Parts: sequence; structure tokens; C-alpha cells
Amino acid sequence: MKITRFALIVLAILFSCSLTFAQTSDTLLIYYSIDSVGVEWEFQNDIRNYLKKDVKEIKINSYTDFLGTFAHNQQLSQKRAKQVKNYILSQGVPASVVTECNGKGVHQFSSYENRRNPDDRGILQHRVSKVVFIYEEEPVEQEIVV
Repeated sequence: MKITRFALIVLAILFSCSLTFAQTSDTLLIYYSIDSVGVEWEFQNDIRNYLKKDVKEIKINSYTDFLGTFAHNQQLSQKRAKQVKNYILSQGVPASVVTECNGKGVHQFSSYENRRNPDDRGILQHRVSKVVFIYEEEPVEQEIVV
């Protein structure tokens, strides 16, 4: 009984104060015209605004809609991801900060069946690059009360 109580007191002292790091993130969605890969100027401006914060990590995943062949869509999504990465790097961001840069091919919800209008030309929301900017904030000291 004494050993258990003593162990609890020691643990309480050791863990009574700890540092935690809070991470926050922002997600930017970059939309494309059919078969385009370039990052339009309005999205370039958005990227520059996100880069004004202390970015620790960036993840890029790009998609296409259902138009085109499997191989074409895979290549197109990879080109989109690479274009976004190249633009970010052109802003002086070290390459090590971009931890993911993937062309995922056809968006998981994109298919001919998803069309709202039989005359449409794909789904804009599925022609997208998702760019996640992860920031690490200052350490926050937390007191743990036992």
C-alpha cells in the first residue's frame, strides 16, 4: 500500500507540468479547367497568403474528374500536384517542407453517374488539388492536476 501511494506521488510530481505543441492547419482547394495543370493567379495569391505563416509541413494531393482515360487522368493529376509544388518552391519554401506531393487520379466521388446535367463537361469540384498547410505553434505549458 505504501509503495503504491509513493509511486503515485512520484508520478504526480513528474507529470504535474508538461509541454505540448499545438498544431493548426489550413486547407486550400485549387480548382482547374478541363485538362489544365497551371495554378491560376488567384490561387497563387492564396498560396502566398498561407505561406506568410510559419509553415512546418505541406501536403499536396491532386485529382481529376471522370473525363478521359485512366492513364490520362493519372498523369494529369500528377502534373497538377507537381505544378503546385513547383509554385510553392518558387516562393522560397525548402523542398523538405513539402512532405507529400501525390497525383491521385480520378477523384473518389467522380463518375458519369454523378453528373447533374447530361450535357455537362465533368465536375469542377473533382478537378482539384488539396493543399494542406500545417503550422506548429509555440509550446503551451499545461499543468496537470492530480
